[in-house]
Amino acid sequence: ILSTTVFESRGFIFKFDRIGSILFSFDISSLDWFCFALSVNDSVTTLTSTKLVYEKNNEKIIAVGNVVVSDTASIIKADSLIHDRNTRFSEGFNNIEIRSEDNKLTIFGKYLVDDKENKVSRVTGNSFLTQIEELDNGEFDTLFIKSALLESRKDSGALYAMDSVKIIRGGFSSINDFTIYNRDS
Repeated sequence: ILSTTVFESRGFIFKFDRIGSILFSFDISSLDWFCFALSVNDSVTTLTSTKLVYEKNNEKIIAVGNVVVSDTASIIKADSLIHDRNTRFSEGFNNIEIRSEDNKLTIFGKYLVDDKENKVSRVTGNSFLTQIEELDNGEFDTLFIKSALLESRKDSGALYAMDSVKIIRGGFSSINDFTIYNRDS
């Protein structure tokens, strides 16, 4: 059992014991008497939010307000997020933005489900994807996909757009009900 210490700007120290390691630190720039701006660092992932509840017994994190989750591959933003550390299942709510700098890809929506155990992520609610690609001649080409549901399956490397799909890229446009976009080809 490792212990975690939480430091608060007014000199209070909170200590939690758990199996594994989690590191809490307070960002005092937006601190008020009942609401803490928090940063949670867990291996390579950092989560920041205005308010955070950590349920030690359930290994559940509930983050509310200006939620940002970043790791080496992407940045996820949401109004609120619930993450279960045991099942590795997360739900994000409202103003979802997922940005991958490596792929020059950004996805927007209202609701996010990220199921790491089953290697599936879904964004619903006016889902919208943009991807900017630099062409060999130095010009840029942008892909836009809008649909009711965008789903990424980690094992296939493909992105699935479902229900009322609209695609625009350069001189190409399409309206359909189902699209498989292979990002690697």
